[in-house]
Amino acid sequence: MRLLAEEIISRPYVALCEPIKFELLRLAPQTSQGIVENMLSTIPVLTTPASLWHQATRNGQHCRVHGIQTGLMDLLISTICQHHRAKLVAFDAAFEKMAKVLKFSVELVKR
Repeated sequence: MRLLAEEIISRPYVALCEPIKFELLRLAPQTSQGIVENMLSTIPVLTTPASLWHQATRNGQHCRVHGIQTGLMDLLISTICQHHRAKLVAFDAAFEKMAKVLKFSVELVKR
């Protein structure tokens, strides 16, 4: 899993968004937090304009109409990718369902 994450992070056009950075740092083992934080500090971060919160709300409503239940963070992450026209690389297959409805690009990575 670690090698797979390193391969993804090493891609030439990789970027993060604040919710992903938050999740990675929140879940990092205490012994690795400094290393993870240093590594993440070298990766560009996509902006999260205030208007995206409203769009994430709309996207959540749109997903619900299509029978897709998703969490707040997943909605915000997908909305940020949609806004920046960035491909979302994820382990979670729920993003594929959301991508079909919300029209953003997703690459599902097998663990």
